[in-house]
Amino acid sequence: MDLKRLIILRHCDADDSGKFLTQAGNDRAVELGKLIKERFNSRPGKTIVISSEALRAIRTAYWIQIGTGSIFRTKTFPGLYSDERNCFVSHALAAIDGCRENMETLVVITHLEMAEQLPHSFGSVVLKMPTIPRQQFDRGHGIAIDCEKKTWELI
Repeated sequence: MDLKRLIILRHCDADDSGKFLTQAGNDRAVELGKLIKERFNSRPGKTIVISSEALRAIRTAYWIQIGTGSIFRTKTFPGLYSDERNCFVSHALAAIDGCRENMETLVVITHLEMAEQLPHSFGSVVLKMPTIPRQQFDRGHGIAIDCEKKTWELI
């Protein structure tokens, strides 16, 4: 496995339409971008940002890139969308699997239900590491998993 770290984030704060980020959402995404660059040494060519097809997730990915000062490869995947009725972790794991080769950092922008379930599934199924407890993330927050050390931290 080439992947050194997987960062799973819930999209940042959106307006009532759910399409556009609020100013606080834009600011948080830029802050996350700076954090990803500084703490995890993410760099172009070795980092990819994937998101659900929802505009709020795509816009979060965009503002994260602004925060890093770099342009990363980005992709959208319908399998990363989740709501109270639809959360298919196997689709998200397949999206991750298809993007991780030759990448050091993979940033996943998703939604509440997927952000809660995906770290646990990735940790137990892919890394065979002790269980990552399920977390409920506020918008613009998530988890960073170190795939080599098999550790995690909230961000």
